[in-house]
Amino acid sequence: MNDKLKERRPKLVFLNGKKTILRPLRKATDFESFWRWVNDPEVRRYWTVYLPATERKVEELFDFLTSKPGQIAFGIETLEGNLIGMMVLLIINDQDRTAISDTLIGE
Repeated sequence: MNDKLKERRPKLVFLNGKKTILRPLRKATDFESFWRWVNDPEVRRYWTVYLPATERKVEELFDFLTSKPGQIAFGIETLEGNLIGMMVLLIINDQDRTAISDTLIGE
């Protein structure tokens, strides 16, 4: 499926909240924000990535977070449609219904 068709697909929402939704991350629409956040000193202050990163390195990280088996990456979006962050569920234990959560708020 080409990128223009992907962008026009109906929005898939995993969880609706009072102020935000969790939805799948999409490289075509979300990568630019992620790159900006990873290179923002205030955002990465408490993150393991402590140095500015090239676009290629950030793309590798984005691909790793969104495609690694056993973890799920979400975009955090306002009800108005603005991407404000992301959340990744890691080390998911289906039997116990537990996971580790890693959250980045960029806006």
